[in-house]
Order: sequence, then structure tokens, then C-alpha cells
Amino acid sequence: MAAKVQQIDDDERKLLIDAKRDAARSFDQTMITLSGGALGLSLTFVQQLATKPAEWRAFLSVAWIGFGFALVTILISFILFQYAIDARIRCEERTAQRWDKWARRANWTSLIAFTLGVVTLLFFSVKNFLR
Repeated sequence: MAAKVQQIDDDERKLLIDAKRDAARSFDQTMITLSGGALGLSLTFVQQLATKPAEWRAFLSVAWIGFGFALVTILISFILFQYAIDARIRCEERTAQRWDKWARRANWTSLIAFTLGVVTLLFFSVKNFLR
């Protein structure tokens, strides 16, 4: 009976690990798509404003920096995650945990940078398109 319970736990653990891997992959792809798309969208805004001077240009610059930084940090998180996998393959769990920790930090940094980019792009857009 105990072996059967252990087997269920192992199966559930494998499902949870697979779900986490899929969620991480989805987050990374979403961040790249949204950051790249937002950067492209903001460039379109600038082209539409070319006929009249834009106000609050600093907000647009901050938005571009935010989107660019989000893209860079999500790519860095890919590398950090690969390092964590390599450490696990070598059975170096402590090292793997450190790389995982840095990969999570890079993901959070990417999310914060993207959010900053969205907020500042919204301020810029509202100021320039509602006048």
C-alpha cells in the first residue's frame, strides 16, 4: 500500500514539474512577444507624431528602455536556467539552486521593466493623442 502511495506521489510530482516547465516556457515566450510588440507599437506612435512635436518625450524614452531591458533580462534568464540544468546534470544541487534563484530574479526584473514600459508608454500616449 505504501509503495502505491509513493508511486502516486511520484507521478503527481512529475506532472507538477512538467506544469512548472510549461508555465516558465509560456512566461518567457509571452514576455518576448509583448515586449517586442510594445516596442514596435511605440515606434508606430512616433511615426504618427512625426508631423507634430511630441510632448513628454522622456516617457517614451523610458518606455523604450523598459521594453528593451525586459527583452535582455528574459534572454539572460534563459542562459541562467541552462546553467541550472547543467549543474543538476552534474548533481550539483546547491549550484543549481543558485542559478535557479538568479533566473527567477531575471524573470521578475523582466516583468517589472515591462510594466514600467507599459505605464510610461500609456502616459506618453494619453498626453499626445488626447490633445
